[in-house]
Amino acid sequence: RVPCQVMVVKYNSDDGLIVTSLKFDSTIIPMVVNNAEFFLLLGVNVGISAAYHMRVFRPEEYGCTLPWHLTSTTGGLMTFFVVFYNSNCFARYNDLYAVTKEMMGAILELASSL
Repeated sequence: RVPCQVMVVKYNSDDGLIVTSLKFDSTIIPMVVNNAEFFLLLGVNVGISAAYHMRVFRPEEYGCTLPWHLTSTTGGLMTFFVVFYNSNCFARYNDLYAVTKEMMGAILELASSL
């Protein structure tokens, strides 16, 4: 069984604002960037945006009337948070599954000893 990992934030109060804001080692960013799903969704986003700007993809033909300039920032944030949420859900599920299998083994061992 793999124990749950705890993220410890190492903070030095002597560091300035810029140095502190550019540190990634105690954040979720390395976990997100190491996930293939992040790059898949980023590629889909870039591909659709490029097709739109090259006039290959015309949203009005598909009933998409939302102005694209309104979705650039929110689309990037949504991609980041979907990958983060999905990764955390599966990590919690795997931890719960391992604990449940251990409980099942302990119950079967107890029942067989009775």
